[in-house]
Amino acid sequence: MHQTILAFFFIIASGLIFRIVKPGDLTADELRRSINTAVFNLFLPALCLKVMSKAPLSYDTILVPLNAYLTLGFMIIFNFIFFKYLKNIFNLTNKEIGALILTSTFGNTTYLGLPVITGLYGEQTARYVLYYDLLATTPFLWTVGARFSAYFGGERSPSVYETIKKLLTLPPLWGIFIGIFINISGLPMPFFIFKALDLLGSVVVPLMIFSIGLSLSFIRPGHTFTIIPVCIFKLLVSPLIGYFLGKIMGLSSLTLNIVTLEAGMPSMVLSLLVASVFGLDVTLTAFAIVITTLLSFITLPLILTVIGG
Repeated sequence: MHQTILAFFFIIASGLIFRIVKPGDLTADELRRSINTAVFNLFLPALCLKVMSKAPLSYDTILVPLNAYLTLGFMIIFNFIFFKYLKNIFNLTNKEIGALILTSTFGNTTYLGLPVITGLYGEQTARYVLYYDLLATTPFLWTVGARFSAYFGGERSPSVYETIKKLLTLPPLWGIFIGIFINISGLPMPFFIFKALDLLGSVVVPLMIFSIGLSLSFIRPGHTFTIIPVCIFKLLVSPLIGYFLGKIMGLSSLTLNIVTLEAGMPSMVLSLLVASVFGLDVTLTAFAIVITTLLSFITLPLILTVIGG
């Protein structure tokens, strides 16, 4: 895994260099938004469709998202109780609490999870990442996570209609549904279409890792100490919960390793968008993403060593 992590670090460092040098007078934020838009609306849906059209469907299609839902549910309740208690001790604002709960609960399960999992276990395991993220983490973020964020940010909570509409307009989710339909129905896919999907999907991993480097910036918020529990909960407690839940569910060793690593991914980059939409502390959110991402290069190999992966 260390060689894989070093390769990721090299690409992330390239993104950080682009952020500093600004070639072509493009700011890092402009470039990152362009890359993320292209990945989310074209390259990732193509990867989802390609993977799911050929992936063997099994109980893991249900068990992996279930493990993610249970892990996320436990973590968001635990983080809510902890940071609400911390508020009175350290005089935290609601906007800071919301940012801390968000970054302690939701992980970068696609942007970092996909390259890590496929780098370790092969391209055929991409389906587990898609199950974990697009069938569980993303829906949970835009339903439960959005409501917590709205509550602490003082914004209006999205209605059920708005939530469903948001989920149904996610291109990667449609890629999964269409891929599963093709898989189940046995519809033949012309080779040139499959090849096009393969080419489009092949750029997802390097672009997502590069985008992480573009998003890194060393910000110093006032309550730096609050990052410590975020790092502990997101990088250590969350994978521990995911692992024991997986054990109880009877997951195979490969699936168990994958859900454990997914649960231990650093804070979700998309948290920055959610924090902005619902009026949370954006600076604190960005700082948590940066620190947990950097520390994950230590904790992910540690997790893999402990679980025997």
